[in-house]
Amino acid sequence: MINFYNVSSPNKENKKDPQMASKTNGASRPNFIKYTGAEEDLTGKELKWSLWLAKNKILLYKILVGSLIGLNVIFWGYSLWSWGDYLIFGLAENARLSAEATKFINYSVLNSDFTARPLRVFSTQALANAPGKADFVSDTANLNERFIARFDYHFAANGLETDTRKAFLLPQEEGLIAFLGADENIFGGTPDLILENVRWSRISYRDIADVPAWQSERLNFSVSDFKFINRGSIEGLTSYAVQFKLTNASSYGFVNPRFYVGLYQGQTLIGILPLEITNFRSGETRDIDLRSFTPNLNVTEISLFPLIDIYDDSVYMRPGA
Repeated sequence: MINFYNVSSPNKENKKDPQMASKTNGASRPNFIKYTGAEEDLTGKELKWSLWLAKNKILLYKILVGSLIGLNVIFWGYSLWSWGDYLIFGLAENARLSAEATKFINYSVLNSDFTARPLRVFSTQALANAPGKADFVSDTANLNERFIARFDYHFAANGLETDTRKAFLLPQEEGLIAFLGADENIFGGTPDLILENVRWSRISYRDIADVPAWQSERLNFSVSDFKFINRGSIEGLTSYAVQFKLTNASSYGFVNPRFYVGLYQGQTLIGILPLEITNFRSGETRDIDLRSFTPNLNVTEISLFPLIDIYDDSVYMRPGA
């Protein structure tokens, strides 16, 4: 009986040919990624990314659109929040700023803090000198903290004027401005001090931080052993003698320092004597002997007024001099 369920086919037997099976089993699937074609052909990697891009271009489009939408939401959200904040809180602030913008600063008040104040003249008088002569003296002060005053001056009395001289006042210095030996018979009366060509020099904070300390360190002179000797009290003495010791207690030597020596009777200035010293070294003490022919002179105290422009380098002695 024919078994229809077990019919062998010649083709089936051929398919089970061992030689054919070995050839089929030994072959591997081709890897197109490693394929390298001609120069104008795509490489395997380029083909791979091209296929990936073709499959995912819709996804990439959705990601790009979503990112743009997200950025728009952020920007519009911040803009709306800013406008809301301005409408709620900013209108009042803007009104206040507009009101402040209409106000003007009084720069004239500010300028007064950066400009020098005028020199102040306390008193001007004619003091007795030798017979027929007078000294015109003015007590003047520079009240500025960082300005040096350099100026020309002369005195006027009874419509006449003295010769013009030059002077200076250091910051916060009160000094004597004088014209010595005026002809009392010609001028007479109480003189007036005339200041001209006042020039201000500002001291920079970068150069000198503490001006008073800087000046005190250099203008450090001390007076001791003061004696006033009446004329005639010593044989051969025909004038009044003002004697004292003057010490340069600073760390600086001066070439030709000049001074005014104020003569006082109690608290009243009654005379003035000029003094100039040559090469006054640091730490040096000089014996000073000044003479005056002023009639009826009686001095109880003296005061020293330096006339040294310590901001001028030429007034200092060079090392080793």
